[in-house]
Amino acid sequence: MTALPHPSWKRVGLRYRKKVEMINIARTLLVAAVLWVFFAAIGNGVVKWSRPAITDTGVSWVSQEELLSLARHHGTDALKITELEVSIWRSGNWVPVLKNKEI
Repeated sequence: MTALPHPSWKRVGLRYRKKVEMINIARTLLVAAVLWVFFAAIGNGVVKWSRPAITDTGVSWVSQEELLSLARHHGTDALKITELEVSIWRSGNWVPVLKNKEI
């Protein structure tokens, strides 16, 4: 005859499984809340991803969003990007509108 486990062992095992299940649910809710806050911040414009503009010579020091903002602000489609500055075409001359602070 085999000995049956004590009845209280089943209850302890069940309590342990419920505790582990509750911990897993709490972790899932925490991850969901963090992701929700992150995506809400992106949607509201608090967090921005900027990507560098790609030019003929490679990657520019100015982000693409910044270039679009400059073009809209100055009402032009022509921007000249050099290592030192970004310029716009006005009255037959290139007028600098943004200087590279890294150099």
